[in-house]
Amino acid sequence: MSLILEYAYTQSVVVTEDNVLELLVEADHFIVTGVIQACCNFLERKLCFNNCINICNLADLHNCPDLRGKAYLYILHHFEEVAALSLEFLQLSVQQLSDLIEKDELNVKQESTVFEAILRWINYSPVERGCDMPALLSKVTEMSTADGCLYWVTAGTALFLQRHCLVDELTGRQLEGRWRR
Repeated sequence: MSLILEYAYTQSVVVTEDNVLELLVEADHFIVTGVIQACCNFLERKLCFNNCINICNLADLHNCPDLRGKAYLYILHHFEEVAALSLEFLQLSVQQLSDLIEKDELNVKQESTVFEAILRWINYSPVERGCDMPALLSKVTEMSTADGCLYWVTAGTALFLQRHCLVDELTGRQLEGRWRR
């Protein structure tokens, strides 16, 4: 709060890694556009594969559309690195992941990269996410058996996940039928 007051008198603010989040929250709360812009500029300069998703979400939360757009483009343009190395990637919702992988601007050398990203995301929490696999895989545009990707799915975890989802669905129908009697 003291930095916001200081800004009111001096029209300048020092944004650091230690204060940027708190400063952005306070500036947004009190609608101090100069401080909001300073925080957004700082976060834009700090964009990397490790923080781009959180910065995008933060920009959404605090209504910073320019920063959100830049962070989102960063994710799309550096998707291979973000998907393979970022822990934030594993925290995406199914809708966020689906939106990303269907964008034309998604920058990948091979479609198998998208496939591997989907598997990494699902394998982070297989019981909860396994049933999302068919919807996500339907977004993969040029899957070919030559890549060996389809073999990898059927030989590994994904087959187990699909069976698990099928069992859940059948069990649900069976229970539903019992309650109707």
